[in-house]
Amino acid sequence: MSYKPTIKNVFVIFLLMCNCTIFLLFTHKTTPKKKADITLSQILHNNRSEQKEENGLSGALANSTTNLLSTPYNKMDLVMEERRKSVQNRCDLVKDRLTSLQNLYTFRRIGITWCPSFKSGSTVWKNYFVKKFVDSTIQHPHIDLLQRFRIKDEIRRGDFPRTSKAYFEEAPNSVGFMVVRNPYVRLVSFWRMAKNCEICRSVHVERMLLSRPVKKDLEGRISEFRGEVERFKQWCASEEEALGTPSIDPEKFTAFSKDNPFLKPPYLTFSELVDHMEREMLIENTKPREGHWTPVSEWCDVCRNKFDYIIKLENEPEELLYFLQKVGLHEDRDELLSIHNNSTSKPTNQNDIQPFISQLNDHQKQFLNKVFENDLIMFGYETIT
Repeated sequence: MSYKPTIKNVFVIFLLMCNCTIFLLFTHKTTPKKKADITLSQILHNNRSEQKEENGLSGALANSTTNLLSTPYNKMDLVMEERRKSVQNRCDLVKDRLTSLQNLYTFRRIGITWCPSFKSGSTVWKNYFVKKFVDSTIQHPHIDLLQRFRIKDEIRRGDFPRTSKAYFEEAPNSVGFMVVRNPYVRLVSFWRMAKNCEICRSVHVERMLLSRPVKKDLEGRISEFRGEVERFKQWCASEEEALGTPSIDPEKFTAFSKDNPFLKPPYLTFSELVDHMEREMLIENTKPREGHWTPVSEWCDVCRNKFDYIIKLENEPEELLYFLQKVGLHEDRDELLSIHNNSTSKPTNQNDIQPFISQLNDHQKQFLNKVFENDLIMFGYETIT
């Protein structure tokens, strides 16, 4: 006997099919992806164009946000774990010989402790923390505004063995992080800064220029030459104030004797900077080294404080966005990305710094490789040859 469907049966079957279709669509859309499959590229998928237009990202940073690596979170976790192991392995060998500066800032409200090191993107984080916790209207804040967040520790260089009790007592549940950078790139970055009339702000730069040798037949004019250096400093300061920028071309200053060795040229050469570093290393027991070229591994007692996140500046903004997501600050990503990062227009790899390295002799290269040895091994950078 054949079956003849009625209109009522057909209608019921149609309703059942519609309900099944709706259910499948709904469950497909609402089923969450596993966290390990969420990539950093997807984080900015919906708002990259708004960030670039509204936040005024510099060209390099804007391009990098549109070409983020598709690194899943679980792989990035492994990268951080490998860095922590690399630091620990090196510390097991050198911790009792590694000098250290205690320079930690803890922000209890967000549960973060930060280790800044010069020329490693510290300006971005300094500006962010000042605006978030001190005064959001300040445009060019000094790090002294964060002194009340600084962990007090009277430990001095070379005082080993010892423990960093202050860190664990003041920030026992804090997440510690630091940003590292290729040490040779940091040094080139400092040289660029020193060249641009840094003499009007830094006694270190002035001391370097005045340490240049003077020919015997010119020794009687040293006072005259020093006076011209003082006028050069005043000129730099006035130019900076007039133009509203620290990037002053020192070669525009011509009011000095052509045989003045201190101003010929009116800035340090890269080779001179390395020689000065070596001279100062010989007397480091009587005065500290310039912080801008102090190895990152010598900041914040890295062998004892065991930082949770070690971010490479070369891998920003991807690692920056990863870190913000992990510590619950993802909502502040636009603000951090919009802060002008001074490092974005400077060399970022060894090919870029090769013209500077080529100015050095073999002794100078060996000296730098020794100075930065711990940074190179801990953070995975290459030596220069």
